[in-house]
Amino acid sequence: MLKNEIKDVLELAQSNKDTLAHNEILFDIYEGDLLTYVLQDLKASLSPQSYMAIQSRVSPVNILKRIVDKLSKIYSKPPIRSLGVESEADKALFKMYNDYMQPNNVFNMGDRFFNLFKNTLIEPYIYNGKPQARVVPSDRFFVYSNNPVDPMCPTHILKYMGKRKVNGTEEKVIYAYTDTEFLIINEKGDVLKELMGNNQEGINIYGKIPFVYVNRSHHRIIPTIDTDTLKMTKLIPILLSDLNYAVMYQSFSVIYGVDVNFENIEMSPNAFWSLKSDESSGKNPQIGTIKPQVDITQVLDFIASQITLWMQTKNIKSAGIATLKVENASSGIAKAIDEMDTAEDRQEQTIYFKEAEEKFWDLIINYMHPVWIQDPSFELKVPFAIGQSVTVTFPEQKPIVDETAVIDNAIKKYQGGFISKEQALQEMYPDKSEDEIDDMLEDAMEENGQDVEMPEQPEDQTVEVENYEQ
Repeated sequence: MLKNEIKDVLELAQSNKDTLAHNEILFDIYEGDLLTYVLQDLKASLSPQSYMAIQSRVSPVNILKRIVDKLSKIYSKPPIRSLGVESEADKALFKMYNDYMQPNNVFNMGDRFFNLFKNTLIEPYIYNGKPQARVVPSDRFFVYSNNPVDPMCPTHILKYMGKRKVNGTEEKVIYAYTDTEFLIINEKGDVLKELMGNNQEGINIYGKIPFVYVNRSHHRIIPTIDTDTLKMTKLIPILLSDLNYAVMYQSFSVIYGVDVNFENIEMSPNAFWSLKSDESSGKNPQIGTIKPQVDITQVLDFIASQITLWMQTKNIKSAGIATLKVENASSGIAKAIDEMDTAEDRQEQTIYFKEAEEKFWDLIINYMHPVWIQDPSFELKVPFAIGQSVTVTFPEQKPIVDETAVIDNAIKKYQGGFISKEQALQEMYPDKSEDEIDDMLEDAMEENGQDVEMPEQPEDQTVEVENYEQ
């Protein structure tokens, strides 16, 4: 009974609070609030005076979002989804589900969270009589398994639904699910009966936990957080900010005087200073300057090496970061990320999401749709065929190349006489057939005013030889 288990599950969730807090910070940064956390680290490491001076020169380059988006490209070319049972009615129904739920967009966001948190949770639901789906950020759910055979398969899921005020105090609202039960509880495990509506018995009407959980770990149902991700995400802008701070002081010299009476000194380009020595000191007066120096190139090389090493630990090949220069620090980092090769990692991701998608459609077709069609407001009233299933096939994940660079290389090869026009076009457009390439070439030549003469294939290619003498 879920009521008897819920307090133990909540204790386990409480022991996992650091992971949830870590994921909340990652989510905030991914959504754009990097500056807050960079300033927190700078405040902890600098004196109050230095912290006040550096705030206006912080360089909040959000490398996390760019890397996650770069890795999350397996839905750029949508997978092929095939029904197991041939049925025209099911094809039409499945198409309507795709139109309403937009699975490519949903799973693309799920893939981003998968790369951000190492896990993600997909939730199908209905709204205004239409099927929908959403991705739950990993700071808002907890999964648990007491399955002795497959401890990686969730048997309990808690979804945090925010807070409510009761008698002037706040309490958390939590949805708790198993395959057979559903309860709305607070953080103490008390059932909030007033929120249970007509389901006071706490029955899961679907007979299945209404989520699909995708987990990158093969050994822990809640994956161990990558501590390097958050640290490096904050470290790169901190190092760039340190450089900005140093450059600011490098722009100004410090003027000093020894045994000099500095009275009524005016700092201006054309000022004339009449200085008097301190007669009581009996020493010769001295005037000098101190000019701070920082080797900007070496610092940038150091930052580049940090990024390169980090990317290698993420199974990402990064060559472009070596070109980081003084004049293009932030844009150079962005360009380097764009040029990173993530094909190997993306190919691995397709294994996880093929399984996740097939579970997703099985959940909808065999568990949720039979319940939804009983709702008078639900628009898709036709049942699926018995035993219906969906097979998902992803295209091969190839390296993402710069199209402009590909075209430039093909043109140079053609102009150098190494390849023909047809071969150049084939390099530019590798997905097009030979017939399509021929059509493109013909159209281009016609627009340029050139006559296009395509060789005719003779009907009879046999050659008769008469009176042949050796």
